[in-house]
Amino acid sequence: IHIDDNELQTSVHWLQSKQLENGCFPVIGTVLHRDLKGGLAEHEENLAPLTAFTLISLLEMYTEDAGKTAERKKTASLVNKLLKNTLPCLEPDETEMDDVYTRALTAYALALAGQSDASRQHIDWLMARAQSNNSLLWWQKPESGPALNVEMTSYVLLSLVKLGSNQDLLKARSIVRWLSKQRNSEGGFVSTQDTVVALQAIAAYASLIGTQTVDMEILVTAGEFENYARIREHDRLVQRRIDLPSPLATEVHIDTVGDGSGCAVLQATLRYNVRTPPPSAAFHLNVSNVPVENGSGQKNKCQQQVVVCSRYLGSKHEESNMALIEIGFVSGFEVDKASLNKKTLPGVKRHEIKG
Repeated sequence: IHIDDNELQTSVHWLQSKQLENGCFPVIGTVLHRDLKGGLAEHEENLAPLTAFTLISLLEMYTEDAGKTAERKKTASLVNKLLKNTLPCLEPDETEMDDVYTRALTAYALALAGQSDASRQHIDWLMARAQSNNSLLWWQKPESGPALNVEMTSYVLLSLVKLGSNQDLLKARSIVRWLSKQRNSEGGFVSTQDTVVALQAIAAYASLIGTQTVDMEILVTAGEFENYARIREHDRLVQRRIDLPSPLATEVHIDTVGDGSGCAVLQATLRYNVRTPPPSAAFHLNVSNVPVENGSGQKNKCQQQVVVCSRYLGSKHEESNMALIEIGFVSGFEVDKASLNKKTLPGVKRHEIKG
């Protein structure tokens, strides 16, 4: 997708104008949907993760052919200037860098910036705190959910792929194995941000090791059921799907057949029904309506005032994420648009009227 270099320069200039004296980037504006923030949602008071995130976007913005045109040279020059000013903000600090997510982001940002030694320091710190089980390797925090674990681990994978030593790639393989186990039946992961980063990391790893020729055949056996999947170099990117018959056999075997070579990712999806309890309510909602009084104090039943009161039932130290209330009216009634204002809608950031 072509993007005008002038537009990129405008964005870089804007970022440059917001950079603080210490090289960090401040939090500007509000993102209501917490899933779109990814791990940044939990680190808004610490500027190092956001700064590393911004630096990553800048360094990934222009490719290695940045110097081929005059406009690309200008963009590259702006990014390099920002890079020089930003690096001091990413220097290790015991109070701000004692966090797995911050370290993972910073390691990748420094690897992209060509600061291999500095990135390696963060990787060593992360490896000392990695979770491992057999041939799996991943990172997590005591109170972090699966989405943040996937995102953190993916940034470490991106760093290892960028650093690219044989030892790094051995560790990367264990990370890829863990990430593959976190994918859902649709191919994604938990939420938006972690899925984007995880797919980018896996693709980067695949492009690095995918130079060998693929020529393999796989046999799937479930009881009397047999099905072959043949993968060749010309169609190795085509997804194969094998649906097992119902009822499912007690054992399913997956084997390679004959001679061949290559590497493939296999995902098994099992769907079944369970009795699940109804989800607990996240909000308390109270709706009432009263007739509107006219100037003489008489109530007009043809005009009704709708009173909606909502309260978040989560922890008082926790934000609810973006919340939406939709109000419908019975036939014959319509909204008095003039009555919708900040006084009648306290705490409402935005309202819309359909029709």
